[in-house]
Amino acid sequence: MENTHGLRLRRAEKEDCRFLYELRNEEEVRKNSFQTGIFSYEDHVAWFERKLEEKNTRIYILEQDGERIGQARVDLEGQNGEISYADGHSLPSYDNARIWLKCILDKADPNWLKFNKIPYMAIYSFVLSPLTDEIRLVRNESSGPMFKEVIPESEFAHITQSMKPGEELRYALILANVYKKGLQKLEFTIKKQ
Repeated sequence: MENTHGLRLRRAEKEDCRFLYELRNEEEVRKNSFQTGIFSYEDHVAWFERKLEEKNTRIYILEQDGERIGQARVDLEGQNGEISYADGHSLPSYDNARIWLKCILDKADPNWLKFNKIPYMAIYSFVLSPLTDEIRLVRNESSGPMFKEVIPESEFAHITQSMKPGEELRYALILANVYKKGLQKLEFTIKKQ
């Protein structure tokens, strides 16, 4: 697939089995998974070989400058697909989901050092919700804000219980530095399935 900023997404191969096993058992991955235990290598190999053979499953490896850095799996059901990531399980629960923020600026870019200094780091996010006039400030933690802080329970209940399939809500995050000054605006859409 397309190579952008040294990133490449490719289909998984048998040689990726050990990488996926190690990724699946990383503490951070397990902490955000439905199954938090450590998997045996034998069980993983059996699972991986079975998934490679399934016609309706696609496992992709994300590489940056030739180094494997992540994975995604799509399980197709008709024309729809369920996307899984990191540890091979469905998306995490509401309490464990995170909105991941990653710097995509190439390390060779002359601005890379500048944007990795404290005044330019996205420590906070201001949340602009389509369901309220309130602007919430949330901390981004190490990799981004927790989903439940961006979309609190009352709004999540509205999405899951009141919206009809196909309806969408558009949220915005204003990434802010340690001084709570805005750096960048991100928008994302929540679509009821």
